[in-house]
Amino acid sequence: MTIITAATFFLGLFFFTSEVTATDFDDLGKLMLGGFLAAIAVALLFTFIKLKLREKRPQGAEFISITADQKPK
Repeated sequence: MTIITAATFFLGLFFFTSEVTATDFDDLGKLMLGGFLAAIAVALLFTFIKLKLREKRPQGAEFISITADQKPK
């Protein structure tokens, strides 16, 4: 999680410090679309990495029920 937090901070810092002199409505739409596509790419990358890490770890115990299967006599 620390890597994701740091990456988000530096990405936000980059966008905050980048100079956007004069943008009209079309440019803002392109920026918003680019940000949306970047967010989808980051989400897919995060999901892919999480699934790969899950495959490396051994599986835990199966579901354990606390109810009895047999009826009392």
